[in-house]
Amino acid sequence: MFVAPEIVHASPYGYPADIWSAGAVLFILLTGYAPFDVDSESRRLRQIAFDPVPFELLQQAGVSAVGQAFMRRVLHKDPQRRLSAAEALAHPWLTDRAAQRTSSQIELSVQPRLRQWKARRNLQRAVHTLRAVSRLERLARSARERARRESIEE
Repeated sequence: MFVAPEIVHASPYGYPADIWSAGAVLFILLTGYAPFDVDSESRRLRQIAFDPVPFELLQQAGVSAVGQAFMRRVLHKDPQRRLSAAEALAHPWLTDRAAQRTSSQIELSVQPRLRQWKARRNLQRAVHTLRAVSRLERLARSARERARRESIEE
């Protein structure tokens, strides 16, 4: 979920991959959603590698234009164009007092969004568990039927 595109592409990677991961965590805190939130790991990796980041979720969550610009640079697919740690710390969204006031208003809603994300993840896990149990029951039933047919044939 926090894997940078260059890792998915098996390209050389460095600190920019860490910036991506931090940006993915921040995206969840700001929106309540993971940037790429699907139930299959292979589909998630495919989305990370090829699909655009759903930045519209930031606007829906009330993140300022400056904050959205910051997130676009932190979650840029091209590691060469991604913000460095020093650039991120110097970004106006983190240094401008007006932006900080807006950010502090957003921080009040971070905890419920994090709970929402966690609840969604727990629901996904429950669905996966139910699917696995259902598959096991079908396998057990077919094994019993096969054993019953074999015992009748003997």
